[in-house]
Amino acid sequence: MINFANVPTLNERGWEQFFTLDYEDKKDKVLEISISDIFDGDPYINKLIKYCKSKFISPSVFIDFKIVNNNKIVDIDVNWTDMVINTIKPVDFEYSEIVVYTDKAYMNSQLLAMEQDTGYRVVYNKDPESENYPIHDNRN
Repeated sequence: MINFANVPTLNERGWEQFFTLDYEDKKDKVLEISISDIFDGDPYINKLIKYCKSKFISPSVFIDFKIVNNNKIVDIDVNWTDMVINTIKPVDFEYSEIVVYTDKAYMNSQLLAMEQDTGYRVVYNKDPESENYPIHDNRN
């Protein structure tokens, strides 16, 4: 039986758990976990990670991870460039739990800002009688 009793509901920054995943690999080896695989199927998180990286902002400003193995939190290194989480030392047990924490307020505000950034600021007006012919700013 697997017992992950020591998984904190809040991280050090006060962020709540977003979700948890069970992870299985060989014991006595350093884990290498793909961040892309963790968020597979969540287009919003993947889009936000790509957006932040394109602006040279580390996604660690809104995402945090914990790995629990053998009922202990394991030290990890998160590499956002290669999108990989590595445990610092080999794990003791084949079953681990990946705990994902997020700053939901930051995520939601950035997703909203990204959505607003994708609106075209300049649109073509095909009405030659318009004072804004041929273009106008549609931000208003």
